[in-house]
Amino acid sequence: MNSTFNVFIFFLAIGVTFVYGQRPSPGGCPKITSNALNNTAKFDINKYTGLWYEIERTFNVFEIGLRCVTAEYLAKPDGTIGVVNHGLSKWGQKVNVEGSGRVADRSRPSYLKVAFKYSPEAPYWIADTDYNNYAVVVSCSDVLGVFRVDSIWILSRTRDLPQSTLDALHSYIDQLGLRSSALSRVDQTNCPK
Repeated sequence: MNSTFNVFIFFLAIGVTFVYGQRPSPGGCPKITSNALNNTAKFDINKYTGLWYEIERTFNVFEIGLRCVTAEYLAKPDGTIGVVNHGLSKWGQKVNVEGSGRVADRSRPSYLKVAFKYSPEAPYWIADTDYNNYAVVVSCSDVLGVFRVDSIWILSRTRDLPQSTLDALHSYIDQLGLRSSALSRVDQTNCPK
């Protein structure tokens, strides 16, 4: 019985990974409060909108081989957020994906639900941002309380961040109960304008 359960959990983890494009980790999602480093309880979506460059990310199936990745957020009159992600494949082809987001919990305005074409709605938490330089974004879903699937992104308004800022953000991510060591640098060199 125990080995059957382990096999079930293994295939469930693989299935969830491919549906959500995220990596599985043991344990549930961390209990994240709305008062992060810069008090995102007072999060202002209008300040967050605009162009962001992906500096570091955890493994995501949907981003394999992509470089020069950007995310643009647009506030819409109906209160939703338009999301447009751009990147270059390893063959130099432009990849564009559009989606939309909405505030999932009015008491936590930095907690969104975002959906792209052909994907289910997923949690998207802006864990920290100063609006002008950096943002830390986390997506995490519990699976039976046994494991979680999560993604982490560090974004910047420019194609690079100082190492001291990255070090501080890595420390913050670790304090959340996530692993900054799982982040990989995104190639932002020789990108088209």
